[in-house]
Amino acid sequence: MIILLKLLIGIIVTLIVIWLTILNVSENKRKLINLCGYLLIFGGLIGIGFIPDNDYEDGTYCAEIHYYNPETETESKYFLPVFVKGGKLVKLQWSNDGWLDESHFKAPNISDGTATFTSDSGYEYKVELLNSKSKCN
Repeated sequence: MIILLKLLIGIIVTLIVIWLTILNVSENKRKLINLCGYLLIFGGLIGIGFIPDNDYEDGTYCAEIHYYNPETETESKYFLPVFVKGGKLVKLQWSNDGWLDESHFKAPNISDGTATFTSDSGYEYKVELLNSKSKCN
C-alpha cells in the first residue's frame, strides 16, 4: 500500500512539474521538483516489482535448510552452501559433494533471503540465507 502511495505521489509531482512549466516557474525549482518526482516513481516501481530488487548478489551463501519428506514424515535441518543467481536459488550443495539444482526443482525467488520449494521427488525445503559470500562451518 505504501509503495502504491509513493507511486501516486510521484505521478502527482510529475503533473505539478508540467503545470509549473506551463506557468513558467523558474528552471531550478522545476528541475528540483522534477527530480523528486522521478525518485518517487522509481521507488514505487521497485516496490511493486516492475524493477527487480535483488538484495543478494549472485554467488555462494551459507543457508539454514529445513527438509521435510511428507511420505515418511522425516524432518531434518542442515547448514549448507547454496548458490544464488539473479535473485533465485539455483543450487544446494550437500556435504557429501552431492547437489540439488534446477534439474530437480524450479528455482524459487530468494531476493528477500528466504525461499520454499518442492523437489521433483516431492521433498519440501525451506531455505534461509544466513550470511553473504561465506562458507558454512
